[in-house]
Amino acid sequence: RSLQPGSRGIREKLCLASRRETRRVEDAAYSLLGIFSVSFPIVYGEEDKALGRLLAQLLTSSGDTSIVAW
Repeated sequence: RSLQPGSRGIREKLCLASRRETRRVEDAAYSLLGIFSVSFPIVYGEEDKALGRLLAQLLTSSGDTSIVAW
């Protein structure tokens, strides 16, 4: 399966993306910005905080709390 903007629900995209391997921890979150059509400043060195910021943005924009159960 491939990840494309608008092709699947948020939760399914997060599940598919969780299998990605990246060199930096934060790149896993940054690589999803376009997939989810969201943006926020990139701060290298923040590691896991990037995923937290992405999830917060997705929760705010969608209101779907089920996405945290992926």
